[in-house]
Amino acid sequence: MRKINNKDLKALKNQLEKHNNSVRAKRKKMTLGKLKKSFSRGQGAFFTAPSQRIKRGITSSSQWALGRTQTLLKAVKDEDFTNVPFDKDLIPKNNKAKK
Repeated sequence: MRKINNKDLKALKNQLEKHNNSVRAKRKKMTLGKLKKSFSRGQGAFFTAPSQRIKRGITSSSQWALGRTQTLLKAVKDEDFTNVPFDKDLIPKNNKAKK
């Protein structure tokens, strides 16, 4: 797993706190460890999709990774992915988005 700098770690913790405070069901709660894993995968994905980066105006791997974690949290909360599913192994047990 890639090293996450303090600024990004703080952003992840804020995303997680906001998400977990907005849901009640255990199947919709996330952990910092799972978010860190998704973040690291997002940083790697940044370098494999240059056309998408340019089209979306994303200039850093941190932006891409934070967007990925935010989308994952939304999918967990709504129990459904809006687009192509990713990181399904990180979704909590019994969450409908995992299927």
